[in-house]
Amino acid sequence: MSRNITRLIFQSPTTSFWNTNQAATVIDYGTLNSDYDQINVLQANTNYNRTGVLSKTWQFNVLGQEVIDAGPNIGLTDIYRLSVLPLDINSIGYPPGLDIDNSVSPQGLAEIIKPKYVQSISALTTPFSLTLPIYYVVGAGDITVTYVDGSPLVLPTDWTEDSTQPVSNVINFTNKESNTSILIEINEYVYFTRLTANDAWTPAPTTTESMNSYVTDQLASAGLWKRQLGRSGLNFMWFHVSTTYYLVDPCPSNIIDMFIITKGYYLALKTWLTDPLAVAPILPTPLDLRTSYAYLLGNAMISDTVICHPGTIKLLFGSKADATLQANFVVVQTPQSTLTANQIKNTIVTTVQNFFDITLWEFGETFYATELIAAIHTALPVDISSVVLVPVLSQSLFGNLFQIVAGEDEVFYPDISVNNIQIVTGYTNTNLNI
Repeated sequence: MSRNITRLIFQSPTTSFWNTNQAATVIDYGTLNSDYDQINVLQANTNYNRTGVLSKTWQFNVLGQEVIDAGPNIGLTDIYRLSVLPLDINSIGYPPGLDIDNSVSPQGLAEIIKPKYVQSISALTTPFSLTLPIYYVVGAGDITVTYVDGSPLVLPTDWTEDSTQPVSNVINFTNKESNTSILIEINEYVYFTRLTANDAWTPAPTTTESMNSYVTDQLASAGLWKRQLGRSGLNFMWFHVSTTYYLVDPCPSNIIDMFIITKGYYLALKTWLTDPLAVAPILPTPLDLRTSYAYLLGNAMISDTVICHPGTIKLLFGSKADATLQANFVVVQTPQSTLTANQIKNTIVTTVQNFFDITLWEFGETFYATELIAAIHTALPVDISSVVLVPVLSQSLFGNLFQIVAGEDEVFYPDISVNNIQIVTGYTNTNLNI
């Protein structure tokens, strides 16, 4: 026995369906059956003849994600489209309701798969015009009119479409036998558009404007509009089954950690480094930050929780830095240099301070001494032949400070003066602290 099966595609322009049923099926260890994602088209939708809600909530198993068929990402997985199939709720070996013909499966999936406006009319005097609740494209074969028993009308001219406009919701009857019931069916479509022939298709609202644009596009053979048999604007629910031990993050909100270094703290720190009479600044508390930046927190989404942390400035090289981070710059001056030792030292101090401009660094960014040494050579291209960074701590070895890692809330800044720079004629074990 063979059956004609309709390929069903469910698409949402706003919901990302991260489904992995293709390669990571979840097994229900109670029944040893596969657990699939489900799409439920809710009963709270108008039915095919627009006289009420759907007959029930229709459930579909998600077979997998579709593939993008146009545009620059062609061939990649489409997170907005899913292949679905109705549930085999009767355990008969195949999903029920696949018959589009309502005479085989009453109502069946004609409610949503191949929507039709079905109306039975009898005992009407001809000629007359009938206004339908669904618009259609004139001349595109969207409408079928038959007798209720399925036989065609006696003459094709017994009814005509409204030919005064390309999109209409009116049909005209010119002849009809009294007390004879007729059946009117209108296929519905989902419309898609794109800006150019190289772009991906995007769903368009099923409006008369979209239908008119589709007709214009077909006449011009522009290829910027298409339609597929189906129904749009349905209310649905998506049930996702996690493929990792059924674990799904239950947190309804996002926790955002914000690290802040205030301008006041930064300026006070710079003053403390250069003024021996200044007092070391105190980091603001999270409450201070939350109060000062309340206007920023007001822009957070309702589901977000923003936590303000004071950022830390990690000092390098000078006496106010941690002992393990204190170091001197040992510089070899070239014989042809025209600068004095003090001029070279002042240039190096300025170069180091500019290198650590706080606006050029990110929290947690690693310091590499080779980059700083390259900046010093650029500032003094003919006046120095070499410069190295030598730890002050006797237990530290030469090269220990060539790379320094910052914490996620830390940013580097130099505590440096001319006292941290030594001008030498050559390197020895003594000046390299070896």
